[in-house]
Amino acid sequence: MSCEFDKDRLRALAHGSIAGEERESVLAHVDRCEDCRAALRGAEALAELAARDTGTPPAGLFEAVVEKAVSQPARAPRDNRFWMGAGFGAIAASLLAVALFFGWTDNFEPTASVPEFVVSLEEPRQMNLAFETDRVLDGATITIVLSGSVEIDGYGARRELSWTEDLAAGVNRLSLPVIANGFEGGQMVVRLEHPQSEQVFVVRLQVES
Repeated sequence: MSCEFDKDRLRALAHGSIAGEERESVLAHVDRCEDCRAALRGAEALAELAARDTGTPPAGLFEAVVEKAVSQPARAPRDNRFWMGAGFGAIAASLLAVALFFGWTDNFEPTASVPEFVVSLEEPRQMNLAFETDRVLDGATITIVLSGSVEIDGYGARRELSWTEDLAAGVNRLSLPVIANGFEGGQMVVRLEHPQSEQVFVVRLQVES
């Protein structure tokens, strides 16, 4: 986000840890700033959905990709240090350029701009998340939060995974085996955080009929 407002205060507001005049001050800013409203929605989503139990992903879950896709179109410079996209199979690179999000809402409306991933009750399917950065980001924190009738294969009912990774300059890829445990579907909230920047990204998960 381009606003330089203190993101720690937004997170504190989402977690209910500020009150009184400070809370009113943050709310007043959020009311005026579209970027911070989006960031606050993301922080509130994580505060509401995150489970207390976190774990380290299995070895090899995160794969750093050291070269950019040659077919990816050129993009104008952005203020953000990194961006995220979602895709699967061979079409992942074509989806990266459009799958950029800054916030989260409780109820998604089905629009062309919201990425969806179809999961199965029968077997896990690999969903690829791509993170692109214009420089090396050491010690970036990646947090995955699930809601609804979906899970990461091998983690059962665990709703959150959080760990740190060193991101290489260029495109980095995270492959997640996702499976449905019911017909309701759900969503995945991905938070990538580093002292230089922060993004919250959401994928809607639909169950194959």
